[in-house]
Amino acid sequence: FEIINYELNITAVSGGTATGSGLIPYGNLAQISATALDGYSFSGWTGNGVTDPNSPTTTVSMTEARNITASFTLNSYALNISITGEGSVAGAGIYSHDDQVTISAVPSTGFSFSKWEGNGIFDIQSATTTVSMTEDRNLTAIFGTNSYSLLLSAGNGGTVTGSGTFSY
Repeated sequence: FEIINYELNITAVSGGTATGSGLIPYGNLAQISATALDGYSFSGWTGNGVTDPNSPTTTVSMTEARNITASFTLNSYALNISITGEGSVAGAGIYSHDDQVTISAVPSTGFSFSKWEGNGIFDIQSATTTVSMTEDRNLTAIFGTNSYSLLLSAGNGGTVTGSGTFSY
């Protein structure tokens, strides 16, 4: 008897690669595999005969010619910003992989911006800077209390007290 081979065409949409194309004998389970590029995640297979459409490595039942597509999704990451001291911040949200997000910190009266803490920050000493979104980020804006020196002096005939450094 004659073995019938069927064409298996595997394609990948933007964000990854897929393997497994070729001529496959009737009735075989053909191995297929999808690999996401950096910043993407595998999101599924489309096409008839796929054993597990949600697994990046699975098989295809070859009872006829098949066209199978691997799909990928651009990753999104959360940017959370907390505050130590008193002030306000801007820039928190959900962003796509490799977004360069502007973050800013504004101190409340009596406070000064000190620095940013966290990973992916371009300039931790700048109140307005950028952060590279390659993963979820938890940042903190650090505000320090302002302090002021008070130097008192008395003219002839009297004394004063209370010199020192005071916080706002």
